[in-house]
Amino acid sequence: MLIFSYALIGLASKQHASLDNSVRKCRGTFAYEGDGFFWVNGSFQTGNESFGCGDVVGCGIHLAMRRIIFTKNGQRIDAGNLSTFASPFSATDLPLFPCISLGDSGDLIEANFGPNFKFDLNKCHK
Repeated sequence: MLIFSYALIGLASKQHASLDNSVRKCRGTFAYEGDGFFWVNGSFQTGNESFGCGDVVGCGIHLAMRRIIFTKNGQRIDAGNLSTFASPFSATDLPLFPCISLGDSGDLIEANFGPNFKFDLNKCHK
């Protein structure tokens, strides 16, 4: 569950992750922004539905399909052209680590790194 004023949720490769920059600004990062935008390697890709306080947002990797998947409240988000730019991601992007950028020092999140996820990656076939 998210409680924040501004957030990005996604993945970053170790060599490209930075504590000094938002996850959307760095090469080797893949992010879903609270206003609904997707970011890949520091570039804006497409817009979709926004998320905010009370929403449960997920980000996962379907390794067999080499796809990055974002979810909102247990439903897969249509990332539009994201798959063209981000997935299948290249081997140079691995390993990827979860990352979150928050807008203000008082922003809060609750994170779940497993095992009880709302979205079942095994049901993802596209």
